[in-house]
Amino acid sequence: MKKLVIVCLLLVSWSSFAQTGVIRGTITDKQSEKSIVGATIELVSDPSNSTNTDERGNFELLNVPLGRQTIRVSYLGYESSTVPDIDVNRKRGYSFRSANRKI
Repeated sequence: MKKLVIVCLLLVSWSSFAQTGVIRGTITDKQSEKSIVGATIELVSDPSNSTNTDERGNFELLNVPLGRQTIRVSYLGYESSTVPDIDVNRKRGYSFRSANRKI
């Protein structure tokens, strides 16, 4: 009985993990095409799920629910951008390149 409970718990945790995907991308300045370091990317449906770009402007947003998602990109001194209808799936995630405009 103990073994069965442990196996069931492992299957439940594995199946819940399998229900998320990843959004990867690069954020650059629209005019200069230079990377924007430290821009914030957040999932609109769950603002607590957010990340920042690295020194190359790259980011990886983890634990994104599968299906159509919208993200918001913001950085001080730039207009915030919303990217709608991102189709996130378990096999390939979603990658894109976005350019922000200065305010």
